[in-house]
Amino acid sequence: LALRRSLGINPVPLVGLALVVLLIVWLAINLEKTPNQFLQAFLIGVTNGSVFGLIALIMPVATILALVRQKNCPPRSVHACRKHLREMRALLFPRHNADLDLPETAFFRS
Repeated sequence: LALRRSLGINPVPLVGLALVVLLIVWLAINLEKTPNQFLQAFLIGVTNGSVFGLIALIMPVATILALVRQKNCPPRSVHACRKHLREMRALLFPRHNADLDLPETAFFRS
């Protein structure tokens, strides 16, 4: 902070530039030591980055299309309206185990 006030220079870009230079030097050293391994890792990184980039480009379009489809479609059984809510609750969350017959399920074991 004192450096910034006295010289009028912001130290944050200088620190960032120093880190980038250190990274480039480190990559150059690794390229010189083991070029085959460096190129394999580089190609894998480029491939994964490309896949993630394509996914990042496609996802907003897919999300918009899904939202448009949902507005145009009638409600589905998973998204039940209020008039069917009680039937869905009774179907998915029964309060008794009268329908559960354990000896009957033992018959299906192999």
